[in-house]
Amino acid sequence: MLPAFISGFFAAALLFGAALYRASKSLRKTRDDLENLEEENAVVFGAFHKLVSDIGDGADIGAIYSRILRTLMFGCGASCASFYEKNAEGRLYSAYSEGVFPPQRELSPFALKSASSRAELISRVFKGEEIEFGEGVIGEAAEERTPIFIKNAAASARVVNHKDPLLKITSMIAVPVCFRDEFFGVLAVANPMGGGSFSESDFSIARSIADQASLLLYSMNAFAQLVEKSKIDLDLSVASSVQSCILPEKMERVEGYEFAARYIPRQKVGGDFYDTFNLDGGKIGVVIGDVSGKGVAAALIMAICQTALRFLAREFSSPSEVLKALNSRMFAATRADMFITLIYAVIDTRAGKITFARAGHEKPVLASAAGAKFLASKGAAVGMASSKIFDATISEVVEPFNPGDTLVLYTDGVTEAVDLNGEEFSSERLGALIAENAGLSAEELNEKITGAVLAFTKGVRAQSDDYTLLAVRRNS
Repeated sequence: MLPAFISGFFAAALLFGAALYRASKSLRKTRDDLENLEEENAVVFGAFHKLVSDIGDGADIGAIYSRILRTLMFGCGASCASFYEKNAEGRLYSAYSEGVFPPQRELSPFALKSASSRAELISRVFKGEEIEFGEGVIGEAAEERTPIFIKNAAASARVVNHKDPLLKITSMIAVPVCFRDEFFGVLAVANPMGGGSFSESDFSIARSIADQASLLLYSMNAFAQLVEKSKIDLDLSVASSVQSCILPEKMERVEGYEFAARYIPRQKVGGDFYDTFNLDGGKIGVVIGDVSGKGVAAALIMAICQTALRFLAREFSSPSEVLKALNSRMFAATRADMFITLIYAVIDTRAGKITFARAGHEKPVLASAAGAKFLASKGAAVGMASSKIFDATISEVVEPFNPGDTLVLYTDGVTEAVDLNGEEFSSERLGALIAENAGLSAEELNEKITGAVLAFTKGVRAQSDDYTLLAVRRNS
């Protein structure tokens, strides 16, 4: 049986997964009527809820994969799915399958003749087939670490055209499951129910499921290693591991732009998070947030929120729409006493502008040669209010982002840092400091702010809150 803290992490992650796929399904309203959508949502949520129970009851890895594959089949409307792992010889094999997933190689004449029945043939092929990296759709997805969508398999030379109708492939999706540099395998689905081809929406859903599977498997490995060798406080260790998985090790590199972050948790682990990621059309997503509370619960909510926001940023171009969708999912998935303040900004490098929405977070600062100004917008914290209330309050702001400008995002651990007399550093001091140093690089500005805060709080025994800075400078 898995330890309780592992089960708790999986429960939170998988509850997020259920909310995520409800979001994915909502995007398919143009081709499915509302009644079918509600039925699909109920099945997906039920599948993930059952998986949470299975893990808590000590389910083995096979049962976990089976539940993931069935959810994948449902999400994509597929008749079969399989997970290909790497074996000891370095080749790929179908470790877990649901439905009759077609073999990826031509069946040999000997195999066809020697089998006493079709059932025996299929069983023999599935047990013995191994695929080299780079071979066929599965091998290519594994070697290139790239999702592959074959809409019309009959017209593709990359797919084996079996004569047996049971093994024929009409459409296929293969998505690598990997996190950072660790490769776990390839998730694949084939043959939509009722014939026809998979859609771009199905492809997006498959990629999202693979993203969640990669985080799940990575976490399982990380937790297994912790259990074996750790003799430290499990609560903080687990939360710290979750946070280290999520916070970016390196910032984005975009020509003409600088990105710099500074993060100092109050305890071994905190509830602050930040992220940057590339979007289509020369745009960059930038986010900073603060989860109420500390420890394991805050770290898990942080991980769920950050992963959900990345997914939703692919589906909605408007920051306010992203936050509306995020709140809808997080309100259902978080405890009543937990919430997240955050800012989500989209930098359009081609148009030279910033569009952002603020969910109860500290006001961002935009610095230029003319000085620095706080950018105000309305919005409640994520997870605190229902969609009806949240959607009515959230607003969106557009600001020009010219060469020489710097955007500074921060958490309240910066402005609310106190000195020996209990006086706060304050937003006024921060604004003045940024204005005085507007010409510095993003990294230099972060160092200047951090140095000023540390000097202000000198002699204070303990840091009062998590401290996070994220600066983005446009140079050209």
